[in-house]
Amino acid sequence: MKTLILRTMAHSRIWELENQSCYYEKGQLDNMILAWEPGYTELSVNDFDFALGIYTEKYFTPSFYGRVAYSHTIEENSISLLNLRSIEPDGYFSFINGERLIVHYEFNRKLWEGNNRQLMHQVDMDIINAKMQEFDHAPRTTYNWPLSFTVNTENMRRILNTYGINNE
Repeated sequence: MKTLILRTMAHSRIWELENQSCYYEKGQLDNMILAWEPGYTELSVNDFDFALGIYTEKYFTPSFYGRVAYSHTIEENSISLLNLRSIEPDGYFSFINGERLIVHYEFNRKLWEGNNRQLMHQVDMDIINAKMQEFDHAPRTTYNWPLSFTVNTENMRRILNTYGINNE
């Protein structure tokens, strides 16, 4: 089985209890998701054990216009355990609506409590490195790394266990 990784650079508090979906723009889908996961839009809830929502380092950095997505809450400094939510009888959790890919999920819990953004970024890089092992050469994307992709659940659990994180 697999784990779905959902990452954001700019959507404030998107992996929190108050949200049940996120979206990626068409350009992000084409250039930052499908390059790493060509069959992404054909994946269903049944393909996954769980999903993780991660705030990337860019999320905490001011944009060219000075805007920062970070809302300065403790919750934004931890990875969210998410349950993918089926939106169709065939089990798909995502669909394309105009120029956006919409992904549906339910917030389950945080993987740890407290303000440990550094841990989140280290786990994020380890997950990306695990995914890169699947390629001879990692695909180039607009911001170097993909915004959403899959990782083998066994590898994901191994990474989390390295840091003493329980995802059960």
